[in-house]
Amino acid sequence: MKGQCCKTDRLYQEVADFAKKNQINMIELDKAFEQSQNQRSLFFVRDIHLTKDGNAVLANSISKSL
Repeated sequence: MKGQCCKTDRLYQEVADFAKKNQINMIELDKAFEQSQNQRSLFFVRDIHLTKDGNAVLANSISKSL
C-alpha cells in the first residue's frame, strides 16, 4: 500500500496545498490506510473503490477527527 495512495498522487497534493493555503482542515487518510494491518483488503483489486474494510478505516478516521 505504501506509495500506492494519496501523497504520491498529484491531485492529492494539489488538494492538500489548497487546504493548507486556505486554512481548511484535511483528514490525511493515507496515514490511516498505511497503519492498517491488512492493507490489501482496503481496496478492490480491479478498481480504486474502498471495500467494506476500507470504508471502516475511512469512517473511523472521520469520526476521530470530529
